[in-house]
Formats: sequence, C-alpha cells, structure tokens
Amino acid sequence: VNPQITKRLLARQIAAANSLPTPEIIPVLAADLENEHPHLVMPFIPGNDLQTWHTTNHSQPLPVLLWVARQIAQGLQ
Repeated sequence: VNPQITKRLLARQIAAANSLPTPEIIPVLAADLENEHPHLVMPFIPGNDLQTWHTTNHSQPLPVLLWVARQIAQGLQ
C-alpha cells in the first residue's frame, strides 16, 4: 500500500470524524501521520463490531434491528 495514499485516507478520516459532533461517531483523539506507521488514536469502545454483532444476533426482533439501523443512519447523516 502506498504510504502517501494511507496518509491521505487517514487525514480524511480524522477530518470527517472530528467534524461530526454526534455520539454515533467515535472521535479521533490524536493522530500520527508522519511516522513509518501512520495511525489514529480513538477511545476504546467495548463490544463487538457490527458484523460480529449481526452474526451472533441475527434473530433479534425488528425493533432492535430498526434501532441499530437508526443509529447508523444518524451517524452517517
């Protein structure tokens, strides 16, 4: 992977996350784009990612699934 592309993508991620003051988006606390291994520092949120949650909770009732979909939509809004 091209390091310059990685740095540009991380810079866009930082700008996007920090421009959205909503609880559905995890903020970027710090970033280092100049080292050999660029990275972001974000708060630790306990739990699983959405794919894991879906795999283990695929039989959730419709209201729960709609709540999750609404949280995602609000974060993307």
